[in-house]
Amino acid sequence: ITRVNEGTLLLGKTAGGDAFAGRLIVGDGIGGPNADVVRLLASNVTNNSGGASNDHSATVTTSGLLDLNNFSTRFYHGSAYALILEIGDTGAGNVVTGTGTLTTTGSIGLTVVGTGAVGATISGNLYWGVTRNSGINDGAALNDLTISANITGPDFVSLIKYGSGRLLLTGTNTHYYTDVKSGTLAVSNN
Repeated sequence: ITRVNEGTLLLGKTAGGDAFAGRLIVGDGIGGPNADVVRLLASNVTNNSGGASNDHSATVTTSGLLDLNNFSTRFYHGSAYALILEIGDTGAGNVVTGTGTLTTTGSIGLTVVGTGAVGATISGNLYWGVTRNSGINDGAALNDLTISANITGPDFVSLIKYGSGRLLLTGTNTHYYTDVKSGTLAVSNN
């Protein structure tokens, strides 16, 4: 596990290697919104060297910001969440890609800490290579998770929304279809 509890961690790497081992945890929930930052200095900070069973997932806590800094990378977990965001009383986990693209090979989850008054965000570009489940729990925020990122993927890729929370999609999305199993899905631009 690589954990950033304070300040900014800059991630760069040489070709073929991983910039971190195992899971990446951004933030400790202390210090306010975006107080703990992971910023990429290169694309592909993970290389999937361990195959589908390897865990290169990311958790972004209520004080965390994952900034791809216009680079592209992938987070994955063979059988669980590739990306987990937390929402809390005064802050939420946020992901910003800029012109880069975040690829998730594994589901996206959202957990509530405290009341969950502040919703999490993913902005920029998001690529789903396979069908994605999103487990969005319900906090006090109107939108528990807002994905303003443009969601792309192959024609067969779908979004399956689980959890009692509200997911807002505002990007230009080209994924195949969306299936709402529970909770609320709001769309303002598709």
